[in-house]
Amino acid sequence: MDIFISYSHKDKQWKDRIVTFMQCMKQQNQFDYTTWDDGEIHLGDEWSSIIRSMIEKSKIAILVISPDFLSSKFINDTELEWLLDQRNSGELTIVPLIVRPCPWEVVGWLAQIQLHPADGNALSGSSDHEIEENLKQLSLEVRRLLDQTISEDELEAESEEDTVTVEEEVEVTISKEKVVTGSGYVFLTRADLKEYIGKRIEKPVIDTLLIFSTKKQHTW
Repeated sequence: MDIFISYSHKDKQWKDRIVTFMQCMKQQNQFDYTTWDDGEIHLGDEWSSIIRSMIEKSKIAILVISPDFLSSKFINDTELEWLLDQRNSGELTIVPLIVRPCPWEVVGWLAQIQLHPADGNALSGSSDHEIEENLKQLSLEVRRLLDQTISEDELEAESEEDTVTVEEEVEVTISKEKVVTGSGYVFLTRADLKEYIGKRIEKPVIDTLLIFSTKKQHTW
Protein backbone atom coordinates (compact mmCIF):
# COMPACT_ATOMS: atom_id res chain seq x y z
CA MET A 1 0.00 0.00 0.00
CA ASP A 2 1.84 3.11 -1.21
CA ILE A 3 1.34 6.86 -0.96
CA PHE A 4 2.89 8.79 -3.83
CA ILE A 5 3.91 12.40 -3.19
CA SER A 6 4.10 14.69 -6.22
CA TYR A 7 5.86 18.03 -5.69
CA SER A 8 8.18 20.63 -7.15
CA HIS A 9 11.71 20.42 -5.76
CA LYS A 10 11.32 24.05 -4.70
CA ASP A 11 8.70 22.78 -2.24
CA LYS A 12 10.93 20.09 -0.73
CA GLN A 13 10.51 21.52 2.80
CA TRP A 14 6.74 21.16 2.51
CA LYS A 15 7.12 17.63 1.20
CA ASP A 16 9.37 16.74 4.15
CA ARG A 17 6.79 18.05 6.63
CA ILE A 18 4.08 15.93 5.02
CA VAL A 19 6.26 12.82 5.18
CA THR A 20 6.91 13.47 8.90
CA PHE A 21 3.18 13.39 9.65
CA MET A 22 2.68 10.27 7.55
CA GLN A 23 5.50 8.61 9.47
CA CYS A 24 3.75 9.49 12.76
CA MET A 25 0.79 7.41 11.67
CA LYS A 26 2.97 4.53 10.57
CA GLN A 27 5.05 4.47 13.77
CA GLN A 28 1.88 4.24 15.84
CA ASN A 29 0.90 1.12 13.86
CA GLN A 30 -2.24 2.77 12.53
CA PHE A 31 -1.68 1.17 9.14
CA ASP A 32 1.08 -0.28 7.02
CA TYR A 33 2.12 1.67 3.95
CA THR A 34 5.11 3.13 2.15
CA THR A 35 5.39 6.84 1.42
CA TRP A 36 7.31 7.43 -1.79
CA ASP A 37 8.68 10.50 -3.58
CA ASP A 38 11.39 11.02 -6.17
CA GLY A 39 13.95 11.69 -3.46
CA GLU A 40 14.30 7.90 -3.31
CA ILE A 41 15.59 7.70 -6.89
CA HIS A 42 19.30 6.93 -6.91
CA LEU A 43 22.10 7.91 -9.27
CA GLY A 44 21.90 5.81 -12.42
CA ASP A 45 18.24 4.84 -11.96
CA GLU A 46 15.84 5.15 -14.90
CA TRP A 47 13.85 7.81 -13.09
CA SER A 48 10.94 8.22 -15.54
CA SER A 49 9.97 4.54 -15.56
CA ILE A 50 10.41 4.34 -11.77
CA ILE A 51 8.05 7.27 -11.21
CA ARG A 52 5.41 5.75 -13.47
CA SER A 53 5.74 2.37 -11.78
CA MET A 54 5.30 3.91 -8.33
CA ILE A 55 2.23 5.84 -9.46
CA GLU A 56 0.68 2.65 -10.81
CA LYS A 57 1.19 0.75 -7.55
CA SER A 58 0.01 3.58 -5.28
CA LYS A 59 -3.48 3.98 -3.81
CA ILE A 60 -3.13 7.61 -2.68
CA ALA A 61 -1.32 10.52 -4.33
CA ILE A 62 -0.69 13.71 -2.34
CA LEU A 63 -0.08 16.65 -4.66
CA VAL A 64 1.87 19.56 -3.13
CA ILE A 65 0.24 22.43 -4.99
CA SER A 66 2.17 25.69 -5.48
CA PRO A 67 3.07 28.05 -8.35
CA ASP A 68 6.17 25.94 -9.02
CA PHE A 69 4.11 22.74 -9.10
CA LEU A 70 1.62 24.20 -11.58
CA SER A 71 4.38 25.61 -13.81
CA SER A 72 6.60 22.49 -13.81
CA LYS A 73 6.93 21.15 -17.37
CA PHE A 74 7.53 17.54 -16.32
CA ILE A 75 4.63 17.53 -13.86
CA ASN A 76 2.21 19.09 -16.36
CA ASP A 77 3.32 17.22 -19.48
CA THR A 78 4.02 13.78 -18.03
CA GLU A 79 3.43 13.07 -14.33
CA LEU A 80 -0.09 14.52 -14.17
CA GLU A 81 -1.16 12.46 -17.17
CA TRP A 82 -0.11 9.28 -15.36
CA LEU A 83 -1.77 10.38 -12.13
CA LEU A 84 -5.07 11.35 -13.76
CA ASP A 85 -5.16 8.15 -15.83
CA GLN A 86 -4.91 6.11 -12.62
CA ARG A 87 -7.56 8.28 -10.95
CA ASN A 88 -9.95 7.97 -13.91
CA SER A 89 -9.58 4.19 -13.87
CA GLY A 90 -10.50 4.11 -10.17
CA GLU A 91 -7.09 2.87 -9.05
CA LEU A 92 -5.89 6.06 -7.34
CA THR A 93 -7.26 8.78 -5.05
CA ILE A 94 -5.70 12.21 -5.54
CA VAL A 95 -5.42 14.54 -2.53
CA PRO A 96 -4.29 18.08 -3.51
CA LEU A 97 -2.66 20.10 -0.71
CA ILE A 98 -2.40 23.87 -1.34
CA VAL A 99 0.84 24.98 0.28
CA ARG A 100 1.45 28.36 -1.41
CA PRO A 101 -0.92 30.83 -3.10
CA CYS A 102 -1.45 29.98 -6.76
CA PRO A 103 -4.28 30.27 -9.33
CA TRP A 104 -5.52 26.72 -8.80
CA GLU A 105 -9.07 27.86 -9.64
CA VAL A 106 -8.20 28.12 -13.36
CA VAL A 107 -6.78 24.58 -13.53
CA GLY A 108 -9.64 22.48 -14.89
CA TRP A 109 -8.79 19.09 -13.38
CA LEU A 110 -7.79 20.63 -10.03
CA ALA A 111 -10.95 22.72 -9.62
CA GLN A 112 -13.00 19.48 -9.76
CA ILE A 113 -11.19 17.73 -6.88
CA GLN A 114 -11.76 18.28 -3.16
CA LEU A 115 -8.82 20.32 -1.86
CA HIS A 116 -7.01 20.39 1.44
CA PRO A 117 -7.51 22.72 3.25
CA ALA A 118 -11.16 22.63 2.18
CA ASP A 119 -11.35 26.42 1.70
CA GLY A 120 -8.43 26.33 -0.75
CA ASN A 121 -6.40 28.82 1.30
CA ALA A 122 -2.67 28.14 1.17
CA LEU A 123 -0.90 26.80 4.26
CA SER A 124 1.94 29.31 3.90
CA GLY A 125 -0.27 32.10 5.27
CA SER A 126 -0.98 30.21 8.49
CA SER A 127 0.87 30.07 11.79
CA ASP A 128 3.07 27.05 12.51
CA HIS A 129 0.39 25.73 14.85
CA GLU A 130 -2.30 26.05 12.15
CA ILE A 131 -0.02 24.42 9.58
CA GLU A 132 0.62 21.45 11.83
CA GLU A 133 -3.09 21.16 12.63
CA ASN A 134 -3.83 21.07 8.89
CA LEU A 135 -1.15 18.44 8.29
CA LYS A 136 -2.56 16.39 11.16
CA GLN A 137 -6.00 16.51 9.54
CA LEU A 138 -4.42 15.54 6.23
CA SER A 139 -2.78 12.48 7.77
CA LEU A 140 -6.09 11.43 9.37
CA GLU A 141 -7.89 11.85 6.05
CA VAL A 142 -5.26 9.70 4.31
CA ARG A 143 -5.77 7.06 6.98
CA ARG A 144 -9.54 7.15 6.39
CA LEU A 145 -9.06 6.80 2.62
CA LEU A 146 -6.68 3.88 3.06
CA ASP A 147 -9.06 2.14 5.48
CA GLN A 148 -11.85 2.61 2.93
CA THR A 149 -9.69 1.23 0.13
CA ILE A 150 -8.71 -1.82 2.19
CA SER A 151 -12.35 -2.50 3.10
CA GLU A 152 -13.45 -2.24 -0.53
CA ASP A 153 -10.66 -4.60 -1.65
CA GLU A 154 -11.64 -7.15 1.02
CA LEU A 155 -15.32 -6.98 0.04
CA GLU A 156 -14.43 -7.42 -3.62
CA ALA A 157 -12.27 -10.45 -2.80
CA GLU A 158 -15.06 -12.01 -0.73
CA SER A 159 -17.56 -11.32 -3.48
CA GLU A 160 -15.36 -13.04 -6.06
CA GLU A 161 -15.05 -16.10 -3.81
CA ASP A 162 -18.79 -16.34 -3.15
CA THR A 163 -20.04 -15.57 -6.66
CA VAL A 164 -21.27 -18.45 -8.77
CA THR A 165 -21.71 -17.43 -12.37
CA VAL A 166 -24.83 -18.23 -14.36
CA GLU A 167 -22.77 -20.46 -16.59
CA GLU A 168 -21.59 -22.51 -13.59
CA GLU A 169 -25.12 -22.81 -12.20
CA VAL A 170 -26.47 -23.95 -15.55
CA GLU A 171 -23.68 -26.50 -15.85
CA VAL A 172 -24.60 -27.96 -12.45
CA THR A 173 -28.27 -28.06 -13.44
CA ILE A 174 -27.53 -29.81 -16.72
CA SER A 175 -25.44 -32.45 -14.97
CA LYS A 176 -28.40 -33.37 -12.75
CA GLU A 177 -31.34 -32.98 -15.17
CA LYS A 178 -32.08 -34.16 -18.70
CA VAL A 179 -35.19 -33.13 -20.59
CA VAL A 180 -36.59 -36.20 -22.35
CA THR A 181 -39.86 -37.42 -23.78
CA GLY A 182 -40.46 -40.98 -24.80
CA SER A 183 -37.33 -42.50 -26.17
CA GLY A 184 -35.35 -39.40 -27.01
CA TYR A 185 -34.24 -35.92 -26.06
CA VAL A 186 -36.41 -32.88 -26.65
CA PHE A 187 -34.83 -30.11 -28.69
CA LEU A 188 -36.05 -26.93 -27.03
CA THR A 189 -36.64 -23.57 -28.64
CA ARG A 190 -34.67 -20.62 -27.33
CA ALA A 191 -37.68 -19.34 -25.37
CA ASP A 192 -38.43 -22.80 -23.89
CA LEU A 193 -34.80 -23.25 -22.92
CA LYS A 194 -34.70 -19.88 -21.14
CA GLU A 195 -37.89 -20.72 -19.26
CA TYR A 196 -36.65 -24.17 -18.24
CA ILE A 197 -33.27 -22.94 -17.01
CA GLY A 198 -34.87 -20.02 -15.17
CA LYS A 199 -37.15 -22.40 -13.24
CA ARG A 200 -34.30 -24.71 -12.32
CA ILE A 201 -31.89 -22.05 -11.00
CA GLU A 202 -34.67 -19.76 -9.76
CA LYS A 203 -33.10 -16.74 -11.39
CA PRO A 204 -33.92 -14.83 -14.58
CA VAL A 205 -31.99 -15.97 -17.65
CA ILE A 206 -31.00 -13.22 -20.06
CA ASP A 207 -29.42 -15.09 -22.95
CA THR A 208 -29.23 -18.86 -23.27
CA LEU A 209 -27.32 -18.87 -26.55
CA LEU A 210 -24.48 -16.90 -24.97
CA ILE A 211 -24.34 -19.36 -22.08
CA PHE A 212 -24.21 -22.45 -24.25
CA SER A 213 -21.88 -21.10 -26.89
CA THR A 214 -19.16 -21.04 -24.24
CA LYS A 215 -19.56 -24.81 -23.89
CA LYS A 216 -19.95 -25.43 -27.63
CA GLN A 217 -23.31 -26.95 -26.81
CA HIS A 218 -26.37 -25.52 -28.54
CA THR A 219 -29.00 -28.26 -27.96
CA TRP A 220 -29.91 -30.96 -25.46
